[in-house]
Amino acid sequence: MATNTAGQPGRTPKPAAHPAAHEDREPGVAVTGAAGFLGRYVVARLHDQGHAVRVILRTPRRAALFAPLQTSIRYADIRDRQAMASALEGCDRLIHCAAIISEHGADTYQSVNVEGVRATYAAARDAGVRRAVHVNPIGASPRASASYLRSRGEGEEAARDSGVPMNVIRFSTLFGPGDAFLSVLAGLVRLGPIVPVAGSGKARFQPIHIEDAAEAAVRLLQEPWSGEIVEAGGPKIVSYDEILDEVANALGRRIVKIHVPLAVMGPSERLMEALFPQPPITTNELGMLKLDNVVAPDAPRGNYASDPRPLAGNLDYLQGVRFLDGVRIMFGRMPAHIRDH
Repeated sequence: MATNTAGQPGRTPKPAAHPAAHEDREPGVAVTGAAGFLGRYVVARLHDQGHAVRVILRTPRRAALFAPLQTSIRYADIRDRQAMASALEGCDRLIHCAAIISEHGADTYQSVNVEGVRATYAAARDAGVRRAVHVNPIGASPRASASYLRSRGEGEEAARDSGVPMNVIRFSTLFGPGDAFLSVLAGLVRLGPIVPVAGSGKARFQPIHIEDAAEAAVRLLQEPWSGEIVEAGGPKIVSYDEILDEVANALGRRIVKIHVPLAVMGPSERLMEALFPQPPITTNELGMLKLDNVVAPDAPRGNYASDPRPLAGNLDYLQGVRFLDGVRIMFGRMPAHIRDH
């Protein structure tokens, strides 16, 4: 888990006009997970730089998001190697953003974050993709204790085994219009003044603004392939408690934090998962709140995001989260005007 120049919360950022971006131009860069939180910002960033972009969507439901960008759109499930090979035909580069953080029905960590990655990169190899950027969270590892992070690590290994030349970029917590993590916290703050905190609140994060993350991914695509793993975060490391304080400051609220042991919160979170389609936090996410999520001191970084924005002073978009939104969020109904995916 910045001053808003990206349009409305949860919506596709408004692109700058660019004379080179035309619908009839041969697409060069394909983006999976294009309708997701990071993916739509990556698409907009590529467009603004004049790249021809191919958006890969699972269904036409989100196609209207990209109408202003005049991108090429193809439909394919990342788990379908044949469909993905067809969708990638003609593209020589790929930024893979598609993943799930919570499981629903057939959309499991194994099927999407592992097998979906395996099928996508096999299709990329079949289609002649020459270079890729693989997006992952910090902490992704086949040996991670959290099943989500473990699946992302296994997917990364599958991507590397495909033979497609790639660089990997791992992000700390992403924030900005359309995020989930801070929007849920804003809902809790709106319902305050007493705010329950899972665990000690001392877990460390290095939040990076979504526009800075998109810039970093696009820059890395333009770098010579090295196969290295780059880690990217914002300019400041903050604790979970400090993030809550920043959210409260942005909303002009005073809160009292009550720390609740993770073992105590676990049963209630499992009940919420059983009752609600999108609980504010899953048991898997609860377990990750005890893990630090910061750039490793010895991790390659590079100059992939210029002057990244800090968390403080860049949370105005959270003012769109109102009291009734907080109620809906707590009952597993994220309002579409906050996050539409």
